[in-house]
Amino acid sequence: MVKILDNNSISRRNLLLTAAVAAPSAALMGMAAKAAQVTQASVNYQNSSKDGHSCSNCKLFVAPSSCKIVAGKVSPGGWCELWNDRPGTN
Repeated sequence: MVKILDNNSISRRNLLLTAAVAAPSAALMGMAAKAAQVTQASVNYQNSSKDGHSCSNCKLFVAPSSCKIVAGKVSPGGWCELWNDRPGTN
């Protein structure tokens, strides 16, 4: 049987306790995602484009100089093995 909660079922204390637990958990998940990045060497990153492909037209590129997956500063004109076409660029 499903119990339907009414407005009096959720106390302010329980709400605050839930928020206190959720905030650090969200922060830890963000740090874990950042830690999951790979090194530039592991994906053969180079500072120049290859065959018309460059970081600036990759869907993983985050302007002005970073990547969702590759750690460190990346050049918009660079390239690596993870290059993935950004829709609408070709």
